[in-house]
Amino acid sequence: MEPITLGYLGMAIMFTLAAVGSCYGTTIAGNAAVGAMKKNPNAFGNYIILSGLPASQGLYGFASLFLIMNYLTDSVTKALLRTFSFVIPPFRFFVYITAA
Repeated sequence: MEPITLGYLGMAIMFTLAAVGSCYGTTIAGNAAVGAMKKNPNAFGNYIILSGLPASQGLYGFASLFLIMNYLTDSVTKALLRTFSFVIPPFRFFVYITAA
């Protein structure tokens, strides 16, 4: 497996987790807003704004995907794998795969 493939896989996982977390947070905030509107229907605008705030996390993931994509090269991913292999032992497996 090429190191650049691991870099793209990491970017895909980063964006997927940001999107799933954003959806989950928006669902929780929306449910809380519906429950709060039953008690205080006059604050509809505040509840809508607060229920939309978790959606910004998905936008941050989307923006960082494009920021990282511009700087991802084969030499950068090899250097990062070598660095993390000393910090986190499971990364040593990927260093051995890419060294071959």
